[in-house]
Amino acid sequence: MTGKSCANDWCTRPHHAKGYCQVCYRRGWAAGDMTRAQIRYENWGQSRNTVDEVAVERLCAGDIPEETTLGEREAAVRRLHALGWNDVEIEARLRRPPQYVLKVRRRLGLPPNQIGGRRTGQVYVTARDQDRQAPTSSSQLLPHPWLSEARAVPKRPAA
Repeated sequence: MTGKSCANDWCTRPHHAKGYCQVCYRRGWAAGDMTRAQIRYENWGQSRNTVDEVAVERLCAGDIPEETTLGEREAAVRRLHALGWNDVEIEARLRRPPQYVLKVRRRLGLPPNQIGGRRTGQVYVTARDQDRQAPTSSSQLLPHPWLSEARAVPKRPAA
């Protein structure tokens, strides 16, 4: 280890390989080039929660941008959840691994949507209206037609 610092101007760690410190070298190697690693490192603290509305719209539409921030993914989960989508549907739309939406939803404090949640409200209103129209007393209830026919058939004599 020498007294020279990393090749990146913003890094003050001593360099090890190809003029870069271990951290910058690993980031550059993982990213594929050193320029991209430098940009990611410079924007790391601020880009975590920044939200680009166009990227959120694209995520919700199923068109996944190349790179999205955590804030954009959380905004997309929040938006699709508000539309009544359940966790599995959101994971499929955002192309995220299983349990991803569950973790994000819990972090945001959102309740779970049931399967088919987009239709739940309409089904509830329809069922409520049908209950209001249904007869409530036994005098209003009519027997099924086949029941009266079955009662009219004579029984066989016991052998």
